[in-house]
Amino acid sequence: MSVITSMTETETFARKYAIIVAATQNGGIGKEGNMPWGRNLTQDMRHFANITNNAPVGKQNAVIMGRKTWMSIPANYRPLKNRLNIVLSRSKIEMDDGLTLTCTSFEEAITVCEKMDNIYNIFVIGGSELYRNALSNPLFTTIYLTRVLKEFVCDTFIPNLDLQREWKQEEVGDVIIENNIPYQIQTLVRQSIQMDH
Repeated sequence: MSVITSMTETETFARKYAIIVAATQNGGIGKEGNMPWGRNLTQDMRHFANITNNAPVGKQNAVIMGRKTWMSIPANYRPLKNRLNIVLSRSKIEMDDGLTLTCTSFEEAITVCEKMDNIYNIFVIGGSELYRNALSNPLFTTIYLTRVLKEFVCDTFIPNLDLQREWKQEEVGDVIIENNIPYQIQTLVRQSIQMDH
């Protein structure tokens, strides 16, 4: 009986495909390979860790990122612990930490994750090209968005999020102010658009 139960749980488990991003109201996410607001939003960083590192015992989440995002993580925090780190690079790069894989495309990274039984949820964590790929992929149904309510000079952006038709706000947190930077942590979910007949 217990074997049947565990099989059913495995079969019905719905892996979450999500995007996690901090962006200004104009969609700015980066400046010269770093976060424009620096590492000043400590509650947001804690939120990022809690969301991406919440797998149950025996499982782990995967975090998919571009090479520039990987390089923007301070060396002493790489790889992000307790998570499978997947770095996208057009040319394969060798990682010797045993916790990081490299893939040459977004599609390859998703395929690799789906073949691994121990992967719980899959998160895209940057940069802009990867966000664009995930936003156009219907598997990705959740966005954990930290909306920075102050404008910064940015050279990297995410695509505009259509909050009228494609995405809806499921949760909106209170405005937090740290180091004179106001921001708000939100959860967006993809809406199924009804096609006109």
